[in-house]
Amino acid sequence: MVRALNRLSRGPVTGRPFDFAAVLGDSSDNQQRNEVRWFVDLMDGGRLVRPDSGAPGYEGVQGEDPYPSPVEGESLLYLAQKPFWAPGLRRPDGSPLPWYSVLGNHDVKVQGTVPGDNPAWQSFAKAWVVGSVKVASLPP
Repeated sequence: MVRALNRLSRGPVTGRPFDFAAVLGDSSDNQQRNEVRWFVDLMDGGRLVRPDSGAPGYEGVQGEDPYPSPVEGESLLYLAQKPFWAPGLRRPDGSPLPWYSVLGNHDVKVQGTVPGDNPAWQSFAKAWVVGSVKVASLPP
């Protein structure tokens, strides 16, 4: 996404360079510090991002590749978790482009639905979402 935005570099109507970028939220999940850090590093650039927050070999709620891999012999889910160098948002001259983010429900609530200031939910979430188990529903 960041590389695609950098290729745009100018507004389609005025043709002038962008003054800033606005991100409309849901850039992280479950209030996870590591995902917020990845998002900031993606936007600012100049850092190696390692998008693998689960246990070794953990691929989240997906157990198989949803689409064919563009690299023969490599799983699409494996490729999605490979470290990469974040270019950051840039102006046409290569200088950083200022950016602002709006909070989405997944940025500030556990699973995007439960407020993070609920101690019982926080205790439950810490016990289950750290590691190789992803809670997708609660018991009745």
